[in-house]
Amino acid sequence: MKNLKKKYSFPVLSVVAICSFFIFTGGVLDQNSTLDTPPTITFTAESSNTYKVAEAQTFTVQLTNYDPYQHDVTESCDLIPNVPDKTTQKTDIGSPESLMWIISPGGTDSVKLSYYDRGDEELSSMFGVLYNSNAPDGYGKLIVKHVFSVPGNWKLVCRARTVSRTPAKYVNGTLKSGGEPLLGAWVESSYTITIGGTAPMPVQKYTLKSMEIVPAFGDPTPGKTFTFSDPARQYLDVFSPTKASMKFYWTPAAADLATYPNLASKYELSYQNADYSIDTKGSQNGFYAMTLNFEGQQIAFGYKKPDSKLFFYKPSKRVANGSDQFVFTLN
Repeated sequence: MKNLKKKYSFPVLSVVAICSFFIFTGGVLDQNSTLDTPPTITFTAESSNTYKVAEAQTFTVQLTNYDPYQHDVTESCDLIPNVPDKTTQKTDIGSPESLMWIISPGGTDSVKLSYYDRGDEELSSMFGVLYNSNAPDGYGKLIVKHVFSVPGNWKLVCRARTVSRTPAKYVNGTLKSGGEPLLGAWVESSYTITIGGTAPMPVQKYTLKSMEIVPAFGDPTPGKTFTFSDPARQYLDVFSPTKASMKFYWTPAAADLATYPNLASKYELSYQNADYSIDTKGSQNGFYAMTLNFEGQQIAFGYKKPDSKLFFYKPSKRVANGSDQFVFTLN
């Protein structure tokens, strides 16, 4: 008998420990039960009632009327007498799945809004969606920031559904039934946003008429203006509220390359059907920030509305901490 105790005491204790874990914790907690009712989508404007073009607007989208703790896991253990034969614990599956997009006036454009991990203002300053996992009211709170490039009636659209599993039943630590993925029905809602004001850069095609180089302060090299003559390959085309194309093909002369080291030996720039956004971004006196995004690439300019000019800077190769300025004049 002593030998039997010595031989089997550890396995028996192990079985007790395993069963106790499932009895007191509910077993594996990533198995969920069903939730077929779609969440309710509510939009709230956090900005003022006056929405203006080229100014970032903020909205909250709240997903409610679902219970994030309603998914049950049932565990039973029949190896040891004198203990409850089953226990049930509710589990947390977090927020529903959701998709967000913006529709431009007249329905000409539909832009899917991206999701970022947590309120990164720099990433979302042009447009985007921030998921607030620390929302005071719990789950399903999305903060939307978007810059509208033209006036008119825009539409913010949200589509959401629950993601769950069928009720899971464990016996002695082994899944016996349930636990299959279950997707709820999609529900969709929209919110109309009326944007006023005047577009900084109206929808039209602009020819790149010339480019001026202004050397950094302290560089004795005189500035120079280069005039272009190939409008088919030197243009910026803002063809919709959210899309633009830009093409710039030009080869500077050898003498100019020697005088202005920040010039590239050849320009072959082509952004076709790029995501387009323009906003004040803290600028004043008619200056705006313009960004084109195309297949992971990004090109950014400053835009001066009164003079219809694009500008950007490159670090000077002759003056420490100085910058050469490049200015395109649009026609």
